[in-house]
Amino acid sequence: MEISNPNQSDNGDGQNGSSIGRRFVISYAWTFAALELITLTTSPKSAWLFATIGSGILALLGGVIAMAIKTSRKIVYVPISLLICFIVAYIIGSNTGS
Repeated sequence: MEISNPNQSDNGDGQNGSSIGRRFVISYAWTFAALELITLTTSPKSAWLFATIGSGILALLGGVIAMAIKTSRKIVYVPISLLICFIVAYIIGSNTGS
Protein backbone atom coordinates (compact mmCIF):
# COMPACT_ATOMS: atom_id res chain seq x y z
CA MET A 1 0.00 0.00 0.00
CA GLU A 2 1.39 3.38 -1.03
CA ILE A 3 1.12 6.34 1.32
CA SER A 4 0.66 9.67 -0.43
CA ASN A 5 2.14 12.91 0.78
CA PRO A 6 -0.66 15.42 1.49
CA ASN A 7 1.73 18.36 0.95
CA GLN A 8 2.47 17.37 -2.63
CA SER A 9 -0.07 18.36 -5.25
CA ASP A 10 -0.67 16.25 -8.31
CA ASN A 11 -1.95 17.69 -11.58
CA GLY A 12 -3.08 14.38 -13.02
CA ASP A 13 0.00 13.37 -14.98
CA GLY A 14 2.23 12.34 -12.10
CA GLN A 15 4.05 15.66 -11.76
CA ASN A 16 3.96 17.88 -8.73
CA GLY A 17 3.00 21.55 -8.64
CA SER A 18 6.57 22.84 -9.01
CA SER A 19 6.67 21.43 -12.53
CA ILE A 20 3.68 23.57 -13.48
CA GLY A 21 5.39 26.68 -12.12
CA ARG A 22 8.58 25.81 -13.96
CA ARG A 23 6.65 25.41 -17.22
CA PHE A 24 5.04 28.81 -16.66
CA VAL A 25 8.37 30.56 -16.01
CA ILE A 26 10.20 28.90 -18.92
CA SER A 27 7.40 29.60 -21.37
CA TYR A 28 7.02 33.17 -20.09
CA ALA A 29 10.75 33.83 -20.54
CA TRP A 30 10.91 32.41 -24.07
CA THR A 31 7.73 34.14 -25.20
CA PHE A 32 8.69 37.49 -23.68
CA ALA A 33 12.16 37.36 -25.26
CA ALA A 34 10.79 36.47 -28.70
CA LEU A 35 8.02 39.05 -28.66
CA GLU A 36 10.31 41.74 -27.25
CA LEU A 37 12.92 41.09 -29.94
CA ILE A 38 10.32 41.35 -32.68
CA THR A 39 8.62 44.45 -31.31
CA LEU A 40 11.82 46.35 -30.55
CA THR A 41 13.20 45.72 -34.02
CA THR A 42 9.99 46.64 -35.85
CA SER A 43 8.46 49.44 -33.79
CA PRO A 44 9.62 53.05 -33.52
CA LYS A 45 11.56 54.08 -30.44
CA SER A 46 8.65 56.17 -29.13
CA ALA A 47 6.49 53.02 -28.85
CA TRP A 48 9.01 50.83 -27.01
CA LEU A 49 7.36 51.28 -23.61
CA PHE A 50 3.97 50.14 -24.85
CA ALA A 51 5.57 47.36 -26.89
CA THR A 52 7.29 46.05 -23.75
CA ILE A 53 4.04 46.14 -21.80
CA GLY A 54 2.22 44.32 -24.59
CA SER A 55 4.98 41.72 -24.84
CA GLY A 56 4.74 41.10 -21.11
CA ILE A 57 0.97 40.64 -21.23
CA LEU A 58 1.17 38.24 -24.17
CA ALA A 59 4.01 36.36 -22.47
CA LEU A 60 1.75 35.88 -19.44
CA LEU A 61 -0.77 34.32 -21.80
CA GLY A 62 1.97 32.04 -23.12
CA GLY A 63 2.83 30.96 -19.59
CA VAL A 64 -0.78 30.11 -18.84
CA ILE A 65 -1.03 28.12 -22.06
CA ALA A 66 2.10 26.17 -21.13
CA MET A 67 0.62 25.38 -17.72
CA ALA A 68 -2.41 23.83 -19.41
CA ILE A 69 -0.37 21.45 -21.58
CA LYS A 70 0.14 18.15 -19.77
CA THR A 71 3.73 17.40 -20.66
CA SER A 72 7.12 18.12 -19.14
CA ARG A 73 9.01 18.36 -22.45
CA LYS A 74 10.06 21.89 -23.41
CA ILE A 75 10.12 20.92 -27.08
CA VAL A 76 6.33 20.55 -26.88
CA TYR A 77 4.98 23.37 -24.74
CA VAL A 78 7.32 26.25 -25.63
CA PRO A 79 6.67 26.24 -29.41
CA ILE A 80 2.93 25.76 -28.90
CA SER A 81 2.67 28.70 -26.52
CA LEU A 82 4.86 30.82 -28.82
CA LEU A 83 2.70 29.99 -31.83
CA ILE A 84 -0.54 30.81 -30.04
CA CYS A 85 0.90 34.11 -28.76
CA PHE A 86 2.13 35.05 -32.25
CA ILE A 87 -1.35 34.33 -33.65
CA VAL A 88 -3.00 36.46 -30.94
CA ALA A 89 -0.48 39.26 -31.54
CA TYR A 90 -1.12 39.10 -35.29
CA ILE A 91 -4.89 39.27 -34.80
CA ILE A 92 -4.56 42.22 -32.41
CA GLY A 93 -2.07 44.00 -34.68
CA SER A 94 -4.09 43.49 -37.85
CA ASN A 95 -7.22 45.00 -36.29
CA THR A 96 -5.52 48.17 -35.06
CA GLY A 97 -3.89 51.01 -36.89
CA SER A 98 -4.89 52.97 -39.94
